[in-house]
Amino acid sequence: MIDNRTNKVVGINNTHNEDGEMCTLNNPCEVNEKGHVVVRYLNAYGQQTYLVNSCFGRGNQLDLDARRCVLPQPQA
Repeated sequence: MIDNRTNKVVGINNTHNEDGEMCTLNNPCEVNEKGHVVVRYLNAYGQQTYLVNSCFGRGNQLDLDARRCVLPQPQA
């Protein structure tokens, strides 16, 4: 997902509702705090990337120990 104003990556496509089904594989749904379920056929969902940006340093190398990086360390 690219910001048209800055041409920077701001998100990554995650999934979309392919068949209009409710809360099944490849058919996500939205559930509000009252439990009301909404299906949006062909709606696409993404994840923001702002937490990832602070984990890259010089040469675009991933550095999970970077000062502002808050991503979790991989499990041993």
